[in-house]
Amino acid sequence: MEILCRRVVQLPTSIMLSRGTRLIPFAAAAVVGVSYWKDCRFFQTYQRLNADEGGESWYSKLISSTSQQKDTLSDEHITQKLKRQEYSHTMKQVDSCVNWFETNHYNANNPIEDRHCECVFDIDNEYFFGIYDGHSGWHCSESLRLRLPVYTTLAMTSNETRQKFLSGELLPSDLVKYLGNPNDDCLSFKMPPTFKEKQEAIKSGTRYFSEKSNEVMENLTIEEALKYTYLSLDRDITRESIPDGLCNEAIWTGLSGAVAVSAYLKGRMLYVANTGDCRAVIGTKSTKGSWLPNVMSEDHNFDNIEEVKRLTRLHPGEKAVIFRGRLLGQLAPLRAFGDIPYKWSLELHRKVLDVLYGRPIVPESIYLTPPYLTAQPDITSRELNAKDGFLILATDGLWDTVSNEMAVKIVGDYLDDVENGKKPSENATTRLIKYALGGGSDYRLSEMMQIPDNQKRNFHDDITVTVVFFKNTTKSKL
Repeated sequence: MEILCRRVVQLPTSIMLSRGTRLIPFAAAAVVGVSYWKDCRFFQTYQRLNADEGGESWYSKLISSTSQQKDTLSDEHITQKLKRQEYSHTMKQVDSCVNWFETNHYNANNPIEDRHCECVFDIDNEYFFGIYDGHSGWHCSESLRLRLPVYTTLAMTSNETRQKFLSGELLPSDLVKYLGNPNDDCLSFKMPPTFKEKQEAIKSGTRYFSEKSNEVMENLTIEEALKYTYLSLDRDITRESIPDGLCNEAIWTGLSGAVAVSAYLKGRMLYVANTGDCRAVIGTKSTKGSWLPNVMSEDHNFDNIEEVKRLTRLHPGEKAVIFRGRLLGQLAPLRAFGDIPYKWSLELHRKVLDVLYGRPIVPESIYLTPPYLTAQPDITSRELNAKDGFLILATDGLWDTVSNEMAVKIVGDYLDDVENGKKPSENATTRLIKYALGGGSDYRLSEMMQIPDNQKRNFHDDITVTVVFFKNTTKSKL
């Protein structure tokens, strides 16, 4: 394939300077320094600093220096601000195992790099919920929001339905119905018409995926089909990113990256697919009436010893494959979509990325045996029982500061309130975001809410949460 770079415009500032989870050197050393703080686990670090001797903590001084307002915000004011992107939806399907779901997000990056989707696959009466945490830009996470549900339903549906899709009798909108509320702070994009020409030329996209699915899906389990879906979409993103003169704009999706966790509900069977460090946790009620967490995913990062072992096995003898707690010293998640700098060949690095960035984005001395990154998900499954009350899906912006146990307790208490006839002023996802920002302290929450927009990323990550409530737990909705 001929590779052309001339039509690719200069990298936007948001991509060149966005730290995301990739370390891209740039002049604003102060910002990078504070960003490292968050990557060392925001709460743990400032709690340690608070414990140091010597009066007012470094954390308190830093946050006070960036807060523009001095007065403590009222709970009503905070709730009103956090509820701007709050959304709840009750399912109308009688035979659905889902009663309702709630979503919310709070940005640190501007624009926000997280995305989420809540979908029903109408033809097969199945449900799909996805959380996508973007880094180094929002293009990849937005692409997952738009494409992963369609790929998934094409993988899971019948050959007959796929044939109708291939013939044009069914459109993507006939297969997937988005239930969530469009968020006005989430940017989107539309590829030029030449993008379809490019997909035809390189055999990518939903049409080619559907054709291949007719050949392979019959012999795959649901778990295997989900893995095939994730890997197929990432393969398409990676190949579409190569500039060829047809649609060079597609490179923005590959230059950014995203981790993803999704929940696929078929009857009462729940399948969770996870790539990266988002997380899925079920809240289950114990015989004593307390809420207990059942973790449905494992984080793919440096804290996961098995992930580190996997990479060292794949790249034996390469000491730089993991250093500073990151892939090649740069990327925090050890599995992700996009992120072509860790997947492309050295030849493509030299012909494309070195031209774009004006230098090697990854030193050639350590880029020895690519690809270093995969989007292959881990799959877990569970047949929902009467004690399973809800499922929490969230980006690491929540899990960095909220334990599994605390998250389940917060949502469980909320659900108990609903079942007892109370009408909370905010939904469960807003409560979780409040705790993620404030740690249970009204004063700290007020301080965090007053940080200027251009400083927020120094103190917390984008936070996106979806909570799915199962039908067996409550007889009435709000």
